[in-house]
Amino acid sequence: MSGDDATGSTGPSLPSTTAEGGGESNPTTEKSTSGVLDSGTTKPPEPDEQKIYQQVRQNLDPAVSIHEGHWRDTVVGDQFNVFAGRGLPLLPGPVRAEVLEWIRERYAPVAGYDRMRETLAERRLVVLCGLPESGRATTALHLLDWSAAGKVSRLDSDEDLKSVQEKDFEREHGYLAELADTDAAPALAEKHLDRLSDLLRRRDSFCVLLSADGSQRELLGGYAVDCPPPEPDTLLARHVRAAVRDEEDDGLAERLLDLAAAPDVKAALGPAPVPRELIRLAGLLVDYGRGSITLEDVRDGCAQSVPRQVSVWFSGLREVGRGASADRALRLAGFRIALAFLNNSPVHLVREAGESLGEELMKTISPRRTPGRTLSADDADGGLLASRARIVDGGVSVGEASMPVEMIEFADDRFPQAVLAHVWLSHHNMREPLIRWIRQQSRHPSLMVWMRVALAAGLLCSLDFPYALNTLIEHEASALGKKKAKGQPRIAALMLDQAARDDRVRPVILELLRAWRRHGSEAKRRTVAGTLGYELGLESPDTTLEELRILGSTWELDRISSPERHLLLVWQCRRSLARLFCFGAAGTVLDHLLAWENAGRRSLRELVHGTILELCQLYVYHLWNNGTFAAAADRERLTLPSRRRHWPVLLALQDQDSTTTRPIASLLMSALRSSGSGGIEDVLGDWTRVGERDPECLDALCRFLSNLVENAGDRQRLHHIVNRIRRHWAEPLREEVAARLEMAIDGNPYQEQAS
Repeated sequence: MSGDDATGSTGPSLPSTTAEGGGESNPTTEKSTSGVLDSGTTKPPEPDEQKIYQQVRQNLDPAVSIHEGHWRDTVVGDQFNVFAGRGLPLLPGPVRAEVLEWIRERYAPVAGYDRMRETLAERRLVVLCGLPESGRATTALHLLDWSAAGKVSRLDSDEDLKSVQEKDFEREHGYLAELADTDAAPALAEKHLDRLSDLLRRRDSFCVLLSADGSQRELLGGYAVDCPPPEPDTLLARHVRAAVRDEEDDGLAERLLDLAAAPDVKAALGPAPVPRELIRLAGLLVDYGRGSITLEDVRDGCAQSVPRQVSVWFSGLREVGRGASADRALRLAGFRIALAFLNNSPVHLVREAGESLGEELMKTISPRRTPGRTLSADDADGGLLASRARIVDGGVSVGEASMPVEMIEFADDRFPQAVLAHVWLSHHNMREPLIRWIRQQSRHPSLMVWMRVALAAGLLCSLDFPYALNTLIEHEASALGKKKAKGQPRIAALMLDQAARDDRVRPVILELLRAWRRHGSEAKRRTVAGTLGYELGLESPDTTLEELRILGSTWELDRISSPERHLLLVWQCRRSLARLFCFGAAGTVLDHLLAWENAGRRSLRELVHGTILELCQLYVYHLWNNGTFAAAADRERLTLPSRRRHWPVLLALQDQDSTTTRPIASLLMSALRSSGSGGIEDVLGDWTRVGERDPECLDALCRFLSNLVENAGDRQRLHHIVNRIRRHWAEPLREEVAARLEMAIDGNPYQEQAS
């Protein structure tokens, strides 16, 4: 939303904040001492703001509890160590007969299985290229069981396959090994595999190697075969039917598979389950069929797959050291965390944020080090798949237009919250680099970055509020320095708004906002004003508007300062009032603005006029909740037609609901009659441009203009606006449009209105 934070002092002339955090620029005053309106127009909200805000809040809901699971499974996992339930290292030694039998009964052939088997039979060696947890080890064991008649062993993953000798292999045996991802293990080339193949042939044995490094595939020659995961429904059916084979109820398997297809079970499992999760679901279904657990237990067990996966992703960081392999692990961790913050954002933003966080993690381990970056992106797709993420088509709005762009998102929208909660609560030493990164990203020029980061940081605040209050919120709500912004009140406002969704934290935040409103610094009061402009402020609109009234008009009571000292605070109150209007509280906001206009206080009038300036710059596409809101506090909600999305929102609202025409016209007339009406005149000029392009909008504008005329001065002022645009040096208003507007201004003379 707003780039609330100036990089200079809060004096009469305030520079733009595009260098510090992007967003919208703050208002600037040129020669005014009174006003809010003499500052001219300010940049309106970006159209994507409401979409990003609502999307992030939907994905990061503190009311949805994501708990860490317990490793209690007996038959879980997609690797050969099926009794472990997570991606543990391959342990050397023979594979037990019962494990191979278990696989035989349940294995679901993957695409390309026949080619794998042919390659293994011909070359005695095959390298299966696939991600961990994709079922590749199970496929390898099934291949070796078929080739070596059940005599299968695991090789030590650290064993140097380049130096292995013929005597190291037993006759007529199958071997499984995983190519180690260590700095000390040089990549195997095709010539090394040829030698290993000859040794195996002499012993009439077979070997399957597992590789997750797709960038090395060309070095492996004809030995490499892609190993995709099995088809989910087939895998689930094989496991369920095998588990209930001996049951007396012949129809049990089909009923359980029908249950697995139920919407609530599929939702709990997620949209893209890996084999381990499908095997776990099969076990839960069988237990349910036997009466051991309830259906709720089945759903809860499925939902635990998300925190389990996240725990596996970050478990290796406890032992991470130094070197290239450690750097890869930290970069991947940085990418996953950055994606949790920026889920469904443009590819380049997520990758850059992930690289930046990865570097922060590396510097935490080696403080004196300045990490470099690899120029190659060979591992980009691998990191994407290893993070269970995908690239999807999306769009970015530029004004009224939208341009297509590729976005990255998790395949399961539960992952962002699970990743953030796990990292924050289970990896305390990651907090410091993460906080540095949050502060860095909160000053990013793109709304897509700083707003998402601020809202996600608000979730972290709700998880440990005492810690976050000092390290995140207080820092961003701190006073401005003389040379550059030390804090970003707009970031603190978003953090507080998001954290307040947690019922445990909300009372504390409300009390904190009350204290800051009464006794806080200027920056903290700006934070309060910003926070009240979001969902938290809608919980009690009348109370919120009263708070904004006080915050936005306090300068008149300050005998030792001038209005310019509080310009940023007043400006933030204006923006929050406009945002509440966009949230759907249009009627309540209009009622209070009319009451304040008639209160007789100079500071309140200027707050009203400044808010009207903000509202005049809003278009229907700025509205939240798909353009649905209450035009009046006691009336049903209405929705503005989508065909009018480019109309000025005040014009569209009064045209849709005639009961709002008089209040809107009254507020606009008051602003136009004020000494600093230049900003309002400018945006009314913009309205005529919209009417010039849209005949329906022009008709509505002509009908509305007569409501702005109560005396000769009103009519003369509107004629001046039309004439100024008609004589514009670059884009003069078309004569027929100008003539229609002038007829509308003169069509309902003020004398007749008075009578």
